[in-house]
Amino acid sequence: MNAEIGVKNSHSLKEVGILTYAFGEERYLDYAVNLALSLRLHMPDLKRAIVTDRENAEILAAFDLIIPFNAEFGWGVAHKTYMDRYSPFDETLFIDADCLVSRPFPEELQAIRQFDFTPAVEEVLTPQDSNIFFHDLGETMRRLKLEEIPKFNGGVYFFRNGSEKTQQMFSEARKLTDRCHELGLRGFRKTGPNDESVFSLALSRSGFHTFYRDQGRLMRTPLGMHGPLAIDVMGGGTRFVKLGILVQPAICHFCGGFVNWVEYRGEALKLRTHFQISEASALDRWSIGCRLVVMRIWVLIFGRVVSKHELRKLKRRLKRKLKNALRRLILRR
Repeated sequence: MNAEIGVKNSHSLKEVGILTYAFGEERYLDYAVNLALSLRLHMPDLKRAIVTDRENAEILAAFDLIIPFNAEFGWGVAHKTYMDRYSPFDETLFIDADCLVSRPFPEELQAIRQFDFTPAVEEVLTPQDSNIFFHDLGETMRRLKLEEIPKFNGGVYFFRNGSEKTQQMFSEARKLTDRCHELGLRGFRKTGPNDESVFSLALSRSGFHTFYRDQGRLMRTPLGMHGPLAIDVMGGGTRFVKLGILVQPAICHFCGGFVNWVEYRGEALKLRTHFQISEASALDRWSIGCRLVVMRIWVLIFGRVVSKHELRKLKRRLKRKLKNALRRLILRR
């Protein structure tokens, strides 16, 4: 497949397509290729476009359209407030690069296309609530005269580029990003506020009150997960218990450190081997197999997968116990 180099307004594809970002560190390009391969496997009729600051053979083979990164739009996740400037499609499903698709999702896509702009909303927040991305959510909402805002993960967004209401919302999101400190939005990865906080405010300010609710079927992250994560990127789907509810998303968003989990690495390797992008060596298979066994034993013992932070705390505790035991042994001698 030969990718085209495109930018907004050079042409408009009158169809729904997939857009993702990969710029900065090299690993983001690897994530984007993994996402594209999973889309190619399960939703092959959807065109795939990527905004990137570099190209390589894998990117050119995995995507239909390569869109040059514009540094004037800034860096970090707030760059998503310019999705409308980048997308060549009339209807766009934006998917974060660190996602994997594990089954087709035509029904979910049809449902989300009924909206002008929507993430996969999980709940709504009021001024009485709190949120880690705001210093004081209630104060921010009172300043903007908002009664409620949607809460969601920004792993997916759907929008129509021809909608005047959508364009107003994007414009409002960019204005709010410039006012992030004044409005009490917390910084995210040293590049400004995160996209979820900005879009939640902009959506409410622009009169968006009805959103797509996927019931855990389109996209979810492992955040808040208890028990094992079952995923088969070759078509078996994804399932896990999140906040006490079984979810079965077509798209699993491995945000943050979750890309280091053996589930992500193992499934990405499956995709690359299937499409003959890279071969799985005997050492790779052995390493992934061992890590899976350890993860499953851990889940059996503790009932859930723990975070990297919890693992670090456990290691420090074990080191202290070992030092104390050695000290006692020396003193006895």
